[in-house]
Amino acid sequence: MVIVREARPSDRRQVAEFTAHTWRWGDYIMSTWEDWISDKRGKLLVAEEDSKVVGIMRLALRPEGEAYLAGARVHPMSRRKGVATALTKKCIEYARLMGAKFVSLATSSRNIAAISLAEKLGFTLAQELTQVGSWPKKSAEPKEIRKMEAEEAEKVLKWINRRINCRPVKFKFFEWSTLRLDDLRKYSEEGFAAVFGETNGVVLYQPYSTRHLFIMIDFFLGEEKASKELGLFLRKEASVLGCKEVWGYVKFDKEIISGLRKAGFRVRKEGMRIYEMKL
Repeated sequence: MVIVREARPSDRRQVAEFTAHTWRWGDYIMSTWEDWISDKRGKLLVAEEDSKVVGIMRLALRPEGEAYLAGARVHPMSRRKGVATALTKKCIEYARLMGAKFVSLATSSRNIAAISLAEKLGFTLAQELTQVGSWPKKSAEPKEIRKMEAEEAEKVLKWINRRINCRPVKFKFFEWSTLRLDDLRKYSEEGFAAVFGETNGVVLYQPYSTRHLFIMIDFFLGEEKASKELGLFLRKEASVLGCKEVWGYVKFDKEIISGLRKAGFRVRKEGMRIYEMKL
């Protein structure tokens, strides 16, 4: 029988053991454990089977009634036993009790099991993202690109909302959240926001370091010409900041993809799907 409960500090060792080989390079769960278990606004849940921890999932609460499910992991020997279903249902239950208006999650486009579970539980596909990447290019000469000023954040957000027909989302360390006005101001103040022309394209990004330093694309939007120039700008920035590469997820859009390809980006088959459910 699967029992779902709130995580305890003593669960960390068992979680570390079954998440050690999630990907070839490991997993990020141990890097976020302390933040997740101490987050008083959200919940970190584990699933037990025969008194052994076999699953984990995080519920994060955000402004304006947004809830997000992250870090879903199940022990390889306990898959197809309803562990992920039990964790997801309990997270949704907590989200309702805590006043959330909707809940979302993101999963790889190749994760058929996660996609099937989300759709079975009533989540609907909100948007698809494609993974793109490139290398630094010191000689890149982007045109009509300028750093975004914090004072124009409101205008840029209005342009974004007119340009897309879904909730704008930004990336931050393997999680997605609604892009808000404060986010645009923060990226601008830190110097990691750029626009094309008056406001015909925008990119938010930041340096990350795991195995090496790289630029992560947190949000990207623009027509083909804007996407090309913003792509060249990112490659130039990677060179300036001493990064080994630049990569991230962008909205699955023909013009964005075409523009980035012209800027020397490769487009991978694997992407992400973002699902949502109203509560």
